[in-house]
Amino acid sequence: MRFAIGLTLAILATACASTSEPKHLWKNPSVSPAELQTHWHMDKAECDAEAYQAVALPDAPQTNQYLPSSRTSRVEMDTIGSDGYRSSSIATITSGSRGNEVWQMLQQGKESGRHRRSFEAAVDLRDRYSRACLMRRGWQRYRAD
Repeated sequence: MRFAIGLTLAILATACASTSEPKHLWKNPSVSPAELQTHWHMDKAECDAEAYQAVALPDAPQTNQYLPSSRTSRVEMDTIGSDGYRSSSIATITSGSRGNEVWQMLQQGKESGRHRRSFEAAVDLRDRYSRACLMRRGWQRYRAD
């Protein structure tokens, strides 16, 4: 019995060691101590796979999604040469490139923050989905304290 409890703690403590929340362990009373590790890894992998299929991660934001197009103006200029003849020419003028860069960086920062929050929410939902799946399979989560 001590071996089974020690094995449970050793196996499951490593599964929860990477989180910053209080450590939790998992046990399944319906699984024999000799098969505990095998069942844990199989159930955890299957539940994680279900969670990954059920909860999609948000798409990465487009880097130039909010960049307003620079303004291009066509200007027709009439000039009278020294010979007295009139000639026309068309010039294209583009304005606002530096202002657009600053505006784009601000918008990308906002979008990056929104994407990070959406990503973290999706990862959290996947984790909760996986835990619920494990509980449906008979695993019980408890604090290690």
